[in-house]
Amino acid sequence: MIINKDFASGESLGKRQRQEDFCSFILLDEQTSFSNGVLAVIADGMGGHAAGDEASKIAVRTFSDFFLNNKSDLLTLFTHSLNEANNKIKILSDNVGICGCTLIAALIFDNYLKWISVGDSLLYVYRNGELKKQNADHSLYPILIEQYNRGEISIEEVNQNKNVLCSAVDGNKLELVDINVEGINLEENDVILLATDGIETLEENEIRQALEDYSDITDAKGMSDVLLNMVSNKGIQHQDNTTVMVIKI
Repeated sequence: MIINKDFASGESLGKRQRQEDFCSFILLDEQTSFSNGVLAVIADGMGGHAAGDEASKIAVRTFSDFFLNNKSDLLTLFTHSLNEANNKIKILSDNVGICGCTLIAALIFDNYLKWISVGDSLLYVYRNGELKKQNADHSLYPILIEQYNRGEISIEEVNQNKNVLCSAVDGNKLELVDINVEGINLEENDVILLATDGIETLEENEIRQALEDYSDITDAKGMSDVLLNMVSNKGIQHQDNTTVMVIKI
């Protein structure tokens, strides 16, 4: 199987004053270790902090540049690229104040999806009517849900704190990093989706249904537009920025 290179991204400002998400696709060539692969990188600037928009751009660009310009095994490349991005955010933080972002870098190469991730942005694979989240959630949400299920806190307390990050690319020690270099085997007609947490306005089943309805009749750009329109149509008062990256296999 050869990836058909049908990939696209889209973004929505939502109800925010500025766009703090950033993403980039890179088609890898023979000068890299992963010729004919695709690298997708997405970041979501930390809301309520200084220069979230700059943080996400710096993180994506620094990660991508290091990955492109160095050759090594994937674990080393992923780790060093992330550390380089984190170091650049430390410099930014020293100049403008506390800032940071989430980050997912996903490599589609040789029939496999492999990734490194920090924060609460989302990586999904849709296959044969099923949508499965692949990366770990580094927000407080999983912890809060456990506390709620034990009757220790209310659902209101869950919702108040669910977006607090336990790990972020913020110039400090990376407390939690989700990395998978073994990868998952891709199949024909799979759809890979990277998204910032603004997409969580939609239920997972709504995302799954949209991918099921449109994966056979539109390209990656059309699918990204459908998802963003669905988020917008919810009419949420404080809708966050939403960015999606779609790769069709």
